[in-house]
Amino acid sequence: MRFTLEMVLANEQLAIDYRTVILSYFKNGLSKYLNGSYFDKYYASSVRKPFSFAAWLGKAQFCSDKILVPSKRIKIHWSTDSFEAGIVFYNAFTEQKNNWYPLPLGNSMRMEQIAIEKEEVITTTDIEVVFVSPLCVRNHNKETNKDQYYSYGKEGFNESLREVLEQELSYHGGLYNGMLNDFYLEPINCKKTVIKYHKQSIEATLGTFRMHGAIPLLTHFYLAGFSSKRSAGFGYFDIIKQGR
Repeated sequence: MRFTLEMVLANEQLAIDYRTVILSYFKNGLSKYLNGSYFDKYYASSVRKPFSFAAWLGKAQFCSDKILVPSKRIKIHWSTDSFEAGIVFYNAFTEQKNNWYPLPLGNSMRMEQIAIEKEEVITTTDIEVVFVSPLCVRNHNKETNKDQYYSYGKEGFNESLREVLEQELSYHGGLYNGMLNDFYLEPINCKKTVIKYHKQSIEATLGTFRMHGAIPLLTHFYLAGFSSKRSAGFGYFDIIKQGR
């Protein structure tokens, strides 16, 4: 299930770490929907979240300490492979329609419209994709409790990506790790980017890639997001082309 939230800003200033602002908006809506009965299911500590999102900021200007959005309009693209999660979040967002939500920098935003988007039905084992939100690959060292992030081409990227995907599939009842034996990710035109998130500088990747794998696996990545920190605004991609 995929849908788009069309948001209006009170002024043109947006925090550099806008992903955490959007997450706060999500949590606020879920905490109010049905008296917060679904909040812990999706936002309790260490809960794995079956969704991803990407924000479209239009012709925004990125400054050192803020983002300027002259149109005062943004779009939030949200996606999941869980029917229940889709219904819960759609209803929670709908209840917040036209309500102003406070933001940093003296700003606020409200949802003007929400629209369900047509999903691409994957019918081949090869797809070309563009990452609308950055591809994030994280390696967490439990002994030091520190994170290492990898952009494509950095030493350790492939090994860390494999570990992330294996862990993801271990939580998914309909998929299994053996599917990764035939999976590969091939760059077409990509570049390193650095994202500000929770006072961290996260190394990630933007651009286009070719993915090869089983159709159920590709469909899961397309709807739930790909690799690390999906529910925090990473790993959301659109399909450009199917087949070779």
